[in-house]
Amino acid sequence: MDPTPTTQPLSSPGPTSYFVWEPAGKRIAIQLGGDVVDHLNYEVMRGFGAVPKRGAEVGGLLLGTVERGEKCVVRIEEFVKIPCEHLRGPSYILSDSDLPALDRELAAHPADSDGPLHVVGFFRSNTRESMQLTEDDQALLDARFPGADVICLLVRPFATRPSEAVFLTREDGRFSGEAQAGAFVFRRKEMHLAPAQRRERGTAPAYARPAAPEGGETPESQPRSAEPPQPEIPASSGEPAAHSEGPRIGRRRYGREPRPVVLAGQAGGSAAEIAPDFRPSPAGQNADRLTPESAAPPEIPWDVQPAPVKRRSHWVWAPLCFVFLVLGILIGVGVTLTICRTHSVAANADPYRLDLGVSRFGESFHLAWNPESLVLRQARSGELLIEEGGVSKTQQLSPDDLSRGGIIYRGAAAPVRFRLTLFLRNGAAFSQSVETQSTAQ
Repeated sequence: MDPTPTTQPLSSPGPTSYFVWEPAGKRIAIQLGGDVVDHLNYEVMRGFGAVPKRGAEVGGLLLGTVERGEKCVVRIEEFVKIPCEHLRGPSYILSDSDLPALDRELAAHPADSDGPLHVVGFFRSNTRESMQLTEDDQALLDARFPGADVICLLVRPFATRPSEAVFLTREDGRFSGEAQAGAFVFRRKEMHLAPAQRRERGTAPAYARPAAPEGGETPESQPRSAEPPQPEIPASSGEPAAHSEGPRIGRRRYGREPRPVVLAGQAGGSAAEIAPDFRPSPAGQNADRLTPESAAPPEIPWDVQPAPVKRRSHWVWAPLCFVFLVLGILIGVGVTLTICRTHSVAANADPYRLDLGVSRFGESFHLAWNPESLVLRQARSGELLIEEGGVSKTQQLSPDDLSRGGIIYRGAAAPVRFRLTLFLRNGAAFSQSVETQSTAQ
């Protein structure tokens, strides 16, 4: 088993941009970027919440650089998530249909390339009992990641506390298959990393690179489509030079008459030939513009009489106003009664009622309480005591944990006793207990 690693900042004791993992007695150091931690943690928790009970595992490639010297320094700058169809359950085990996507990414970022980033390792979330590599992981690493400097990152998510992670390296040409100890908290704050920098709107993050398409061409190598050139609209011989900019499409010019559009290839023609419905304005009055002949109001024939305007009677609004008034009064009375009933129920409710209960949830126990309880709202913290088979365990609960209304505990068939203690803001304490029933194996 690897010794406990030591972590330190790159230059100063304050927050830095990289988290350094440097195990004692080994000639390797791993530098992990803060943006990679944020986005990788997001992908891990997204898979953890996608499937009930255990959660689905995710995995992929770590991209970065390797500096070889007295000590091998591996710097992780980006990652690529490789999808898994999970044919064998929530565990991240790639099937024959998943491997082509992995091979495309390995070919797009070979370890011996001269590019800025290449494959430096493999990552996987771990929702199993122990933090260790399985035989399937060992086979995948030996077949697709043969380099001596390749690293492996395991991230374990939790429902009520931050995720934990461990790094693994090859020893005598092989990764260890034992359970790993010395895990570190996988979150920016606990890793003493600087706060994330705000990106400009419209720019893509550099820490999560999309997977390469099936053609093998990475998104960086695909050329951008050039904008179509704008056609040049020459001005007519009688038009001013300002008309050479071409017609303005989709824009209305308030307070000004529209100009005639001179089409390409007809520059020799006059404005009167192209737009016969327009005439020049009088001299001294916007002589550079053209006004329509139909600007004068049309004449109405003497025998055409305007249709009579039907006036709508106003008496129909009186009953409608009365109906709306009655509806408003009824709605107001109903809302008032509902509010009074709610306050009455809240006043008569037991302030120390937690509704603590436990139920079987597959292979686990679901401990639930009422998050709307008055005594729970006054609690500044909590403590959960779990007694199982003569062994006691204690877990501290923050106000956020208490507001969730319950936790999931993976227990055995023996009876389990839960005791929830609330520490109130006035210095008092309140506790309530519940016990499960034994289940036959």
